[in-house]
Amino acid sequence: MKFRLNIDKGSHVIARNSFRHSVAISLRYLILFSFFLFSSFFTSAQQAENEKIKFLAKIETRNTFFQTHHVTMLGVRAGFEFKFPVRCGIGYYWTLTNIDSKLYKPSDYGLTDPTAQPRMHYAFGYVDYSFYQEDDWTLSVPIQIGFGETYYKSSESNRFANGLVVPMEAGVAVDYLFTEWVGFGVGLGYRVLLKGNKQVKENFNSPYYQIRLNILFTEIVRGIKARKKK
Repeated sequence: MKFRLNIDKGSHVIARNSFRHSVAISLRYLILFSFFLFSSFFTSAQQAENEKIKFLAKIETRNTFFQTHHVTMLGVRAGFEFKFPVRCGIGYYWTLTNIDSKLYKPSDYGLTDPTAQPRMHYAFGYVDYSFYQEDDWTLSVPIQIGFGETYYKSSESNRFANGLVVPMEAGVAVDYLFTEWVGFGVGLGYRVLLKGNKQVKENFNSPYYQIRLNILFTEIVRGIKARKKK
C-alpha cells in the first residue's frame, strides 16, 4: 500500500513539471505571436499619413457554457487601435461562476471529495478587424488564440486534474463610444479548444456572448495634455 502511494506522488510531480514545461513553451510562442502582431501592424500604421495610434483597455464579462452549465468569465485586455482600422493586443480570462460538475467521479481521481467544480483560465493574443465605422459606432470581427489550463477545484483537494488547453475564438462585436474616452461593447462568437485537457470531462467548445467597458487611455492622456497647454 505504501509502495503504491509513493508512485502516485511521483506521477503527480512528473505531471506537474510537465505541465509547467508546456506552459513555459506556450508562453514563449504567445510572446512571439504578440510581438509579431504589434510590429507588423505598427509598421503598416507608420506608412499612413497623419496616423493616430490609440492605446485602449477593456474590462469585459463573457458568458459561455461548460457542458450544459451557464458560466460567466471575467476578462481584461489591452492593445492598440490603428486608423486603417485594426486593433491588436493581449488579454486574460478566468472563470467567475462556481458550478458543481455532473461528470466528475471521485473514484476516477483517487479522491474522496464529493463534488468538484470545472474551471478555466487563459491568456491570449487577439486581432480585431473593424469592417464598418460610422460616427461613434463600430462593427468588428475579433479573432483570438491563447493558452491556459482547465482543472477541477474542490474545497478539500483545492485544484487537481490540471491540463494545458489552447482556445481559439472568433465572432462579431459592436462598440459604441459615449465620449472620446469611454464606451461599451457587446459581442457574439464561438470558442474551440485546439488542444483540450482529457482529465476534465466537461466540453469547453461553446458559443459565447459578452458585454464590455472600453477605455481609450490614449485619448484621456491627449485630453489632459491639451488642457494643460490651454
